[in-house]
Amino acid sequence: MQLLKVLAFSAIAASFGSCLPTNGTKVAVPWKITSIIIENTIDGVGGIWSFEIADTPTPAPQGFNTSCHYYNPDVTKFAVDGNPIDQPCEDANVRFSMFQLYGDFTLSVHHTWGDCSIGDVGEETNEMPCTDFGSFTFSIDEVLGQQSDSENNFGQYGHFFRDAVIVYPQRQVPSNM
Repeated sequence: MQLLKVLAFSAIAASFGSCLPTNGTKVAVPWKITSIIIENTIDGVGGIWSFEIADTPTPAPQGFNTSCHYYNPDVTKFAVDGNPIDQPCEDANVRFSMFQLYGDFTLSVHHTWGDCSIGDVGEETNEMPCTDFGSFTFSIDEVLGQQSDSENNFGQYGHFFRDAVIVYPQRQVPSNM
């Protein structure tokens, strides 16, 4: 009976441990993405995508806090037409995309910072920035469902809003750390 308890506890501990990052590229400091908005006026004004993103517990230069906005005057189909691909945020080191991929809607964020050049001490290297990447996937039904709920009688306005999501980014670690 004692052996079964030990084996059961070991199995639980092993399964919990397998959920923890082990390769050094994921860290426990998440990005908090808030006020995610997608909206457009059909047959007229275009589309807007925007959100706020904060990585404030992480010290600079890897940490950041910025706003991301994109406007496309040519949008006619809500969320999936004229969407942002690799667009800069207010902090030019942060870029984002929002797009439909199969049955999902993906928000992806890239942050470049610092120097992650690979080379031995004293060896001349070309500076290569570090890149952190994170993404969050929404069901396309969730995005388009909110849009359908907010259409007016003429079907001319689409809107999606999410208060906040947490993203655990893939982090690059400089070679000199």
